[in-house]
Amino acid sequence: MDRVGKRSEKDLIMKKKLIYLATLALAMGMFSACKKDKADESWKEIPSTIITAESGDATLTVNGVPDKIGNVKFVANSASAGEVTLSNIIPGYNSVVVPVSMANSGKDVYKFDGKVSLSSAPAMIQLFEVAKKSIYDIAVSGEITMEGKVTLAAETAVSEAAQGGIAGTWKTVDQIVTDPKAGVVKSSPIMLKWTSKNEEVNTKLANLNNVGSLFGSMALFNYLQSVTFNADGNITASYYGGKFEMATMNDAGKLTATHNDWKASPKGNFAFWYTAGEYIFIVPNFEAMSDDDSADKPGETPDFDIKDMISSLKDLKEYGVDVTALVTELTKIMKQGFVLKFAAEGDGLKVYADKSICGNIITAIIPAAKMLDTVLPELIKDKPEVAQYVQMIKGFLGIEKFADLEAIWKATDEFCITLSFTK
Repeated sequence: MDRVGKRSEKDLIMKKKLIYLATLALAMGMFSACKKDKADESWKEIPSTIITAESGDATLTVNGVPDKIGNVKFVANSASAGEVTLSNIIPGYNSVVVPVSMANSGKDVYKFDGKVSLSSAPAMIQLFEVAKKSIYDIAVSGEITMEGKVTLAAETAVSEAAQGGIAGTWKTVDQIVTDPKAGVVKSSPIMLKWTSKNEEVNTKLANLNNVGSLFGSMALFNYLQSVTFNADGNITASYYGGKFEMATMNDAGKLTATHNDWKASPKGNFAFWYTAGEYIFIVPNFEAMSDDDSADKPGETPDFDIKDMISSLKDLKEYGVDVTALVTELTKIMKQGFVLKFAAEGDGLKVYADKSICGNIITAIIPAAKMLDTVLPELIKDKPEVAQYVQMIKGFLGIEKFADLEAIWKATDEFCITLSFTK
């Protein structure tokens, strides 16, 4: 009996321990469940007001370049997701909404990042046309505090479809090829082709094409070493900023620059590019250009107003300019940027403007050519070398005065200026 009693007593103690452990485990589980149920809801306190760079509460960059005029609106939809509205930040777009993932990094700071693809084309003034494919991809990352302070970095990228196979650096062609028998330029860094329906004028234009291509190429090669169509959309160049000189050319047509003082233009978001079919669109960012120009003028606010510029064109009417037609063409440029054509094959790239690209603008302004007959003599009276070039141009065109250019243009059949590059 003593053994049985002792065993019963031990069993009782064991049961009590098991019950204690079970109760403890249940309590721990309940405590843990309570902690889980108490989710982090601090995201609801993230401010959704507009935060501006001008106020100093928003620190913004685009492709690493500081942005001083944009603003941000952050909307948190949950503890892990939200959206950021970028206003006047991405060049060419008034507003871009980017869905973002977010996470509490502690100390009342939420980090976020996200991407969005844009199918609407960038423009100097906004009038979006829906494209079939993505043009730009936008990525953002940064952090926002409960006090409404935001740091945001935006990165742009031309979509593969909109790159047209030309992203990269292209060097100015260094060779002028001439036909030894005819003595005319067959290919060169810059080619002028201007033909007329009038055979007599056509003969004179042939001379201008030859001389224009020759001397234009020697000038271009000395000033433009290369152009880079960056994958982020920026256009940059290696160029010469010195006094006017022409490159030298040997008997084989090989061009050599007169200097080695090349400068690299910065990635300042000054102009963006993309392609569509046979066209390349170049969209200047005038706000960035104005800001750069006034960087050395403390307290001066950049001021660029497209409407004022177009309004001022009415003064050109007295010179014979078709102001209505000119404004129409400039408005198109304001909406879509400068439009050129391109052709890439192998290691070669040609960028050109033909009559379909620039014909309407030339037609609108060429009546003002007669103004040159009045203005030029005064401008070049102390510059005999320039006067010599002016007379040479008149000679090639077979004109006595620039007013005659209007008649030549009206008889134009083909007109094209082509720039040639190589990898």
